[in-house]
Amino acid sequence: MSETDDIAQIANIRVHNRMRNNSISFENAKLEWGKFYLGDESHEIPASDIDKIVVSPGSMEIAQSCGRKSTSTGVEGTMDLYDGKTKICSLYWESPYFSTSNSFKTTGYDPVSSPYAMTVEPWNHGPGALGDVNITIALMAT
Repeated sequence: MSETDDIAQIANIRVHNRMRNNSISFENAKLEWGKFYLGDESHEIPASDIDKIVVSPGSMEIAQSCGRKSTSTGVEGTMDLYDGKTKICSLYWESPYFSTSNSFKTTGYDPVSSPYAMTVEPWNHGPGALGDVNITIALMAT
């Protein structure tokens, strides 16, 4: 594998907000391996910048992450999604360097009791990078 293969382990968490009035905030972003970036993989940003992202009603925002050059580690991270002070769910993703499978999961979300409707579109289980993971969140009528 070449030096650029490390950063090829991309995981882009794309959150689509279908709520009419409420914003979704990214909080507690953390990477065990890899780095967050903005736009171009060479433009690394700290997790604190991811924590500043707010998805306005009817829009989409991305938390971009990838492996670090010359480390052979891939990318592994977590992040929480909030509606104001209400936690919607936690996200976990992993796109390992030496593996044929990727992981993505949500925790803390119960579709039966949650006031939110959440869908996760199909994502790349492997081989190759995790790539884009599209999550859509809406607030159900009460």
